[in-house]
Amino acid sequence: MEYRTLGDSDLKLSSIACGAFAIGGNMWGGNEQKDSIAAVRDAIDNEVTTLDTAPFYGFGLSEEIMGKAIKGYDRSKIQLLTKFGLVWEGSNNGKGEFF
Repeated sequence: MEYRTLGDSDLKLSSIACGAFAIGGNMWGGNEQKDSIAAVRDAIDNEVTTLDTAPFYGFGLSEEIMGKAIKGYDRSKIQLLTKFGLVWEGSNNGKGEFF
């Protein structure tokens, strides 16, 4: 795996990231949570350290699954990327808004 330095920091990110849009289930028809967890763990076991998710991905489901997937791994070796500041007025099935 190749790694790249983030800006002027000493943080090294894998050049390949594991994107988690599909594991959130929205717009993809859903999936088996155990398969999603296994896929993320396979990525980590193959030296992918950069994991990408967002609250939009299943209204937080992707982030929940990602949390389960990285449990037990050394967090100092994983970069968990997420987005913030998203607002869905009148949406999210009564679960509130994301800020």
